[in-house]
Amino acid sequence: MEKSISKQRAEACLEVFQRILPQCETVEEAFERAAKEPAPKFFVTFSRAYRCVRELEVHGKRLKEPTSAAMFDELHRRWKAKGVKHYAVLEEIIEEPAPSFYITLPTFKRLVYLELRSKKKKDRNGGDKKKN
Repeated sequence: MEKSISKQRAEACLEVFQRILPQCETVEEAFERAAKEPAPKFFVTFSRAYRCVRELEVHGKRLKEPTSAAMFDELHRRWKAKGVKHYAVLEEIIEEPAPSFYITLPTFKRLVYLELRSKKKKDRNGGDKKKN
């Protein structure tokens, strides 16, 4: 079964945080630095990317939330740079490395803590096997 976008993003946040942590003097410093790192991909579905990029292209309409708006601006910029008129190329673009996770620091922290808790619970239950 394929992992959800949310699960993929949480795992990627934890991976970046764990990579940065040994280089930092405090956990807070690690969070601040890790949250600014590039992301392995754009964590958005094709349908949402299509809707938002199309709204930007056709109506010039941007989202109000700044981090999401920045992500869709970047997706729109990359789509325009491809020089194609069809939106199917967005499926390729969203899999490209992204300049950031496009989330706030509190959201980044929450995702890391939730993923750590999930992994701890999984370890206690013997990996993928559920205890009866």
